[in-house]
Amino acid sequence: MFGLIGAIISLIVLVFWLAVIGLIVLFVASIFIPNKYSEDSVIQRWSSLLVGQAELASEVLDRIEKELNGKNLPYKSKRKEISTSLISGNLHDSIVVRMRNDYSCYISAVPQGNDLS
Repeated sequence: MFGLIGAIISLIVLVFWLAVIGLIVLFVASIFIPNKYSEDSVIQRWSSLLVGQAELASEVLDRIEKELNGKNLPYKSKRKEISTSLISGNLHDSIVVRMRNDYSCYISAVPQGNDLS
């Protein structure tokens, strides 16, 4: 009888320590394995360069805003002046689209020389 109880307790202890080791491995993996959807990755995937279109920046945003409003989407959008970086004082006209309480995307058309980014 005591042998059976000892075996059950040993099994419970083994399962406990396996769970603890598994959680430690997951924690360490989350620290050392980079997020494949980091901010830089998302910005690179969703940005493009329109060659020779720098003068059309405001027209592009007007067209995008018109399309968003015409689709009657449940997302709220507004025009806003946003800096291109944390240390830059340059503000560019952008469309900010909100989904629930979070900002979902920022759409901007920034002239880069003769091109539009």
